Amino acid sequence: MSLQKLWVPLVIVLLALPQSADAKKGYLKEKPEEPNLSIVFGYIDMDDAPTNLKWISMKRVRPRTAKPYYNFWVKKGFFYRASVPLGSYHFDSFGGYSGLRNADFSFEFPSQGRGEMDPIIKKQGVYYVGSYKYKKIKTGIFKPNQFDIIKVDSPSERELLTQLLEYAKHPEWLGLIEKRLKELKQ
Repeated sequence: MSLQKLWVPLVIVLLALPQSADAKKGYLKEKPEEPNLSIVFGYIDMDDAPTNLKWISMKRVRPRTAKPYYNFWVKKGFFYRASVPLGSYHFDSFGGYSGLRNADFSFEFPSQGRGEMDPIIKKQGVYYVGSYKYKKIKTGIFKPNQFDIIKVDSPSERELLTQLLEYAKHPEWLGLIEKRLKELKQ
């Protein structure tokens, strides 16, 4: 087995570890641990991908911190993360497992520059990073496949916020989501 085949599953396991420590926060049941924490959410349609979306990771770029990676709860393409502090972020990678191919898949966002999804959180709130579709780019039989993430209109921010409401059990998180829904009506 090549070193690269061992490396990818190891990275996936390591990225998943912080999420298990934050399991209680995933369903927005707990009071935020400190003021000015936000929710970041979005959607990726993986119908054309070799796997469905099982994980997505975001890195805090500024201010720098000892634990810069944030993992998201994922359900059928919908992803969200609570307890995100103020700062500038970059979506790092995403992936999943395909039982048909008996393989883990990991996709990396471009590491340079600010991507369309990358949020800058200046005040507490609910931040929608968009809805996207995975698009496979054919490269030839002996070259590895590439991909692109294309912005789509559906599901909308309102649809995803409504879905997020079912997970919001603490009044503070619920209030942030309801406030954003009211802003969208105006």
